[in-house]
Amino acid sequence: MAARSITSILSKAPNQGAIPYHRIVYAGGKIWMTDDCEDKRRKLFKREGIEVNEKGKIKNFDGVVYYFD
Repeated sequence: MAARSITSILSKAPNQGAIPYHRIVYAGGKIWMTDDCEDKRRKLFKREGIEVNEKGKIKNFDGVVYYFD
């Protein structure tokens, strides 16, 4: 629920390009997507070399996730 809230807020920020809000995902690698943002998010991930499957989950999530210390 927190990922959805944060992503929604950041996607409406006036400096959208400065904040990579599309990188906020659920713990298991699922991406929160709605019909109006799915294409945009998939393109952003693809540009970064992140593969997303047809169900909206990041492939190889364990290999690309970043853990904060």
